[in-house]
Amino acid sequence: MLSAKMQKDPVQWTGSFFGHLQLRLFHACSDAEDVRRRTGSRIPASKLMNRQHTDDAARYPVVRGTCQPSPRGRRKNRKGGVGRCPTNNVMVTEKRKLKVAMGNLSWSAAEMADFNRDHNAPFGEDYAAGDENLIVSKHVFLSQDNKKACGSPHIMAVGNPGSGKTRHVILPNLMRAHGSYVVADPDGSLLAASSRKLSRNGYSVKVIDFGNPKVSDRYNPLRYVRTDEDVMLLVDCILDNLGDGSPQCQDPFWNKTETAVLSSIILYLLHFCSKEEQTMRQVLNLAILARDNPKQYDDLFEKARKINNRDSAIAVYDTANLASSKTSLSARTAVTLCLMAFNGQSEEDLSIDDTVELNQLCDRKTAVFLTGFHVAQKQAILVPLLFTQIFKVTAYHVAYECSKGHADYPLTLLMDDLTGLGYIPEFDRSLATMRGAGLTAIMTVQSSRQLADVYPKTATAILSVCGAVVYMPAAFGFDLECGIYATEPLSSISIRRRDEDQERPTGPAGGEPVFTSGIRQIPPDMCLICVPGMPVYMDEKYAMTSHDPD
Repeated sequence: MLSAKMQKDPVQWTGSFFGHLQLRLFHACSDAEDVRRRTGSRIPASKLMNRQHTDDAARYPVVRGTCQPSPRGRRKNRKGGVGRCPTNNVMVTEKRKLKVAMGNLSWSAAEMADFNRDHNAPFGEDYAAGDENLIVSKHVFLSQDNKKACGSPHIMAVGNPGSGKTRHVILPNLMRAHGSYVVADPDGSLLAASSRKLSRNGYSVKVIDFGNPKVSDRYNPLRYVRTDEDVMLLVDCILDNLGDGSPQCQDPFWNKTETAVLSSIILYLLHFCSKEEQTMRQVLNLAILARDNPKQYDDLFEKARKINNRDSAIAVYDTANLASSKTSLSARTAVTLCLMAFNGQSEEDLSIDDTVELNQLCDRKTAVFLTGFHVAQKQAILVPLLFTQIFKVTAYHVAYECSKGHADYPLTLLMDDLTGLGYIPEFDRSLATMRGAGLTAIMTVQSSRQLADVYPKTATAILSVCGAVVYMPAAFGFDLECGIYATEPLSSISIRRRDEDQERPTGPAGGEPVFTSGIRQIPPDMCLICVPGMPVYMDEKYAMTSHDPD
């Protein structure tokens, strides 16, 4: 339903939505005859439009003989002819249409009530209330209770830098202080804004600070490896994010050899070494040994073979040795280079120990912040590693270690600037299957193109598993594909007036479609929300009031 601001004066409110309409009306039309039809002008098309284009605006036709309209709405052209000024007619017509268009970009009272009954707590009621509901915008919420709510609880916010993704989506959901959190906070602003309130609400706040590792919490990925499948996922994440991108990396045989080398080292540490030796630093040490002293490295596995010749570490080691000596040495060298981030001093190694305890996040109120990795990127590989493992760790813990069969504290992943976190293997699959484990992801990206660059094969799948996609102002200004994503749901919205109890008109019979160029000029305090099964909704951004830090 329309906000009070829109009901009071929808024409004035939509002024910024179609800013400069008077000057740009004809820009959408490349055919002069089409312009004359839209404006109702009696001026011949040959005199109305100039088909010559300027260099800096090649697609904009230049109007001949235009001037400020007289009070009677008439004007003189350069040749002395008098005719009706087309701009006056168009402004009146389009403003009238916009009043109705705004109504079709909002939900009726009945639609809002139906949505709240199925998607928000308290379920079955016409309203949404409670901190268990995730915040999408001022009037739209999604319940985090996956067993009762319809649809997915994941949220994706799309918008240019400064459009309010962090301020109006990420931070309000963090300030809810409901359940546990893992927060990607590159510059530390979220930690500064929320740490006081979280501590007052009984949270254990842990910080993995890449910029100041000496006072940081520690995260050791090898602590959370249970099966050989977990090892393969860990190896894929490392090589996908730290691979050098050389032409030989496009060779499938080379990739498999490199994977086999790194997998055999990790499996050897997990199966034949003590827990204290199971660190990323020791993985690097064995890779260096394999490169610089192959005989000593081979002797380690031969001793292990005598202990258990059927161990998976031995099988993978034998697979890696199927390659020629030159290829094997090159693969060992490549693995060593990938792991050089762990060659520093012990006090600077964030993976030397583990204090974040990912497997206990659902048992007590905990907030884990990852910060500083936008400046100090030496061990930034730990960021995608943590998000890769947390899906598996949480799913196993909830299914086999929680006596109640569900998480005591639902886990929310706040992934600000998703594409800046690195590549997370099987991310779309994890989002689709982790609902039952009580895990929710709230993500932000700058554009759909940016998402497709990091996830070229699964970008559409990632968007499709989200319960709500929020498009911020200016999200469409420089991103054509983003406009396609958003305008596709708008194809059913027309500007024909309808009553509250009538169905939303669709198709050509529904009237003239809303200008697709209009979504490029969403007012700065508004956002466009796409929810599966619901009409596109334009709503005000959530303002930080009740969730402001005290």
